[in-house]
Amino acid sequence: MFKIFGIARSIKVFSNTLKSRTTKDQYGGVAVLVVLLAISGAALQHYGSLPEETVLTWITAGVTLLSPIASRVASWLHSRLKKDGVDKMLMCVRVMYSEDESWKRFSGTLLDAKEEGYDVAVLEDGLVVSLRRFEKTGRKIRLKPE
Repeated sequence: MFKIFGIARSIKVFSNTLKSRTTKDQYGGVAVLVVLLAISGAALQHYGSLPEETVLTWITAGVTLLSPIASRVASWLHSRLKKDGVDKMLMCVRVMYSEDESWKRFSGTLLDAKEEGYDVAVLEDGLVVSLRRFEKTGRKIRLKPE
């Protein structure tokens, strides 16, 4: 019985690990790499008359050797979306123009809100963010549960 609880705890820890930003970046980078190597392997097999085993070895070796680089590049690209400690890809739930007096409901990222011309946004936890500089303003509003 206690082993079941231990296994359940391990599964929960593992599932939380899979939700981390680093893991998602690595999945994204490696997925792109696998697709590119699969396409190049298919081209090698078709135009180079290579046997299927050689192409599969090519793809496996390429993924093994290049996946750390691909994951680092994906992580670096994600960090480029950050400025002043606020991730531009965070979801916001309210937005406002500087001349407005009331918040408007919004469903999108901070970057989406900035591109639509809004000046201020509220994150899911109620923190207010200036979209001009992507900085936290220090204000927090209480959101009603929906």
